[in-house]
Amino acid sequence: MKPEGRIPYTVGEIAASTRNALVGGPFGSNLVSADYVDSGVPVIRGQNMGFGRWVMGDFVFVSPEKAESLSANIAKPGDLMFTQRGTLGQVAIVPEGHYDKYVVSQSQMKLTVDCAKANTLFLYYYFTSKEQQEYIKSNSIQTGVPHTNLGILRDTKLLLPPLPEQRVIARILGSIDDKIEANHAMNETLEDMARAVFKSWFVDFDPVSARVKGRAPEGMDEEMAALFPDGFEASLIGEIPRGWHVRPMGEVVKVLGGGTPSTKEPTYWDGGTHPFCTPKDMSLLTSSVLLRD
Repeated sequence: MKPEGRIPYTVGEIAASTRNALVGGPFGSNLVSADYVDSGVPVIRGQNMGFGRWVMGDFVFVSPEKAESLSANIAKPGDLMFTQRGTLGQVAIVPEGHYDKYVVSQSQMKLTVDCAKANTLFLYYYFTSKEQQEYIKSNSIQTGVPHTNLGILRDTKLLLPPLPEQRVIARILGSIDDKIEANHAMNETLEDMARAVFKSWFVDFDPVSARVKGRAPEGMDEEMAALFPDGFEASLIGEIPRGWHVRPMGEVVKVLGGGTPSTKEPTYWDGGTHPFCTPKDMSLLTSSVLLRD
């Protein structure tokens, strides 16, 4: 029994009547890494999903001529994107005000919504709900790398409230997300400021340099300034603040080895958001750390 006032649709039924309103990416041989250029038409890949409501991140590009040859696989601002292969359940909207068109990669699918039936932002929240996420994953194809396809997406059943209600719900949830994104942006600004202060104090030694020249260090009171030496001394890594000393990193931290994700599993490496490094990358045991007495 459907909730009162809800309208049953399939995804195929809410697609716009325009050609290629519901499409996936091109065949593999039609878009390869050799087609990428420094600028042009951006390609939406797994790396551009998973940032919340919007398709974003670092793009690769193809030439306008290549994009024209892939005209059946074009997404435009306002379209809804779905991950077909990789991190299933990712959904995002192509944003306004950046590029006028994008190429859909082989691992994504695009829906241009019939605006007389559904609101795109409401659909984003609908598809990111717990129930829809479970539906997407339970109806995926498990052979090899888990994936879905256009047929499964096209036949996905929806129960949507009337369009005016969709718009109200989308506006409320969107305003909440706007505030969350503003807070994230503020946090990033504060983190950038903290990194800049750390570099000034403990990499460039600006407070020490100021005291050597008889000036008060910027941005701190006398009590804090007194914590920094008023001179430098030689060390194995060059001049350092007087009274500070150099120690091997391995003497002051505990190094733990982990495991390397399987390189045979593309979903571990394509479009991931977690940085990965090895002890070799960091050289923890041979690098030096500067300590204050």
